[in-house]
Amino acid sequence: MQRKILIACAAICALLAVPAAMSATPPSALVSVAGGQLQGKIAGDVVSFKAVPYAAPPLGALRWREPQPVKPWAGIRNALEFGAPCAQANLEWNKSTAAKSSEDCLTLNVWSPVKRDKALPVMIFFPGGAYHGGGSQGANEIEPSYDGGKLAARGIIVVTANYRLGMFGFLAHPELSAESPHRVSGNYALLDQIAALGWVKANIGKFGGDPANVTISGQSAGSYSVGFLMTSPLAKGLFAKAIGFSGTVADFRLGASELKDAENGGAQFTKALGAPNKGGIEALRKKSAAELFKIMMASEKVHGIEPRGPVVDGYAFPEQPSLAFKQGHEAQVPFIIGNTARDGDVDSMGVSGTPKAAATLADKSRPLAGTHKVAALGPEGVKQIEAYYAPNTDLARQAVKLYSDKSAVDPVDGDVLTAFSTDIFFRCGAGITAHWHARTAPTWRYQFSHGYQPLGGVHLWDMMYVFGWTQAPADQPRDAKLVDQEQRYLVNFVTKGDPNGSGLPTWSKSGPADAYMDFTSDGAAPKA
Repeated sequence: MQRKILIACAAICALLAVPAAMSATPPSALVSVAGGQLQGKIAGDVVSFKAVPYAAPPLGALRWREPQPVKPWAGIRNALEFGAPCAQANLEWNKSTAAKSSEDCLTLNVWSPVKRDKALPVMIFFPGGAYHGGGSQGANEIEPSYDGGKLAARGIIVVTANYRLGMFGFLAHPELSAESPHRVSGNYALLDQIAALGWVKANIGKFGGDPANVTISGQSAGSYSVGFLMTSPLAKGLFAKAIGFSGTVADFRLGASELKDAENGGAQFTKALGAPNKGGIEALRKKSAAELFKIMMASEKVHGIEPRGPVVDGYAFPEQPSLAFKQGHEAQVPFIIGNTARDGDVDSMGVSGTPKAAATLADKSRPLAGTHKVAALGPEGVKQIEAYYAPNTDLARQAVKLYSDKSAVDPVDGDVLTAFSTDIFFRCGAGITAHWHARTAPTWRYQFSHGYQPLGGVHLWDMMYVFGWTQAPADQPRDAKLVDQEQRYLVNFVTKGDPNGSGLPTWSKSGPADAYMDFTSDGAAPKA
């Protein structure tokens, strides 16, 4: 009898052990989302899913329309490789990205920790590229790799997303407004971003993410987008925090156009492309992206009137984004905003993280820079500043006086115009935007100053540390320290809305004292 009891107990124990054995097996890289099943890839502690559609391909009749829902696919879709970047002309700095670009590009990429016992916070990243180039994978002539694996390994979900660019992302036109149910046009790039956020809210739980704890982030044009999204009623409720790397709504260059002005500009643009006055949009929809880019690049009439930037249309954007921030109408969420120390030195951006590479690129870039780089504000420098402020000669005179002072010279290589362009396009905008937002929500400001001589912290340099992708040699422990600090601050913020945490220098909020964190070669250094 006792033997039978022991056998029965053993059988019961074996049955009870099955769930334990099942839970010990490697997690599946197979998920079901809106549209169908996806096969991802496990690498170490992270599982990734790439080229995941978040909207229907904007081809044919869908070109220059709001993003449409994903079309379901049959079977299991492999999500192992990055998808094509969005269609873009070859502007040299994006040559490799342009070569593989396509209009079939509305995809995103997801990285998630393999082991998770709760819903994890999410960070979605929108890449830069002046709204004319780039893509969610990065890794072109100037961009580092936007691989979210190292950040995800720290316990968050990372998403990077493509969005339409240039003429495909921003063309406003009377014919397009007439066919829109909202009687508006333009803003397709930003509507793509909102669609990506909607996809995240609906599907990120399948990857272990918390749809109620999403942080939007972006670099350069992607950072401008973050500010724009913070003012759009269509994005309300789709994110809880925001991070802007090198780009703000306070930069006048990307101020939103009024709808009527944008439509008129779009009509001029399509005419320059050879489209008829009536039925021009349908005529252009029949041409391939390659044909349109060829016409655009060959026509002098197009220069200066290419569609670029948001449109105040009363739908996606009810008012100027900068005005919305100034009046406190933006999303009142925790916010990090900042710049690199030499963001204005666009001649040298995006180099590999080694002293040798920095020196090599600096040597190559200087002959191309022409009068952009000047050690002192001579006649050419004065001329450029006057051109920037024209026709306001009084402001130009004040700027010339300010930047003639030796204290205004860039500390890295004595480049006055780098100091000027960094201040006017990035640093001042970050400070102003932080000041505006700090009145309504917790705000932190930063500057990324670290960089190898002779370049210093140029535009895009900080992304290598954000994503943990650096080619620094093993004898550069400061890079490993800076990557660790940068990522810990970000993960803290994405998780709980405050970058501070154990073992990190205290990062004070932005406010009347204008405190900020300076990421220097010696590590994070609080400044005020």
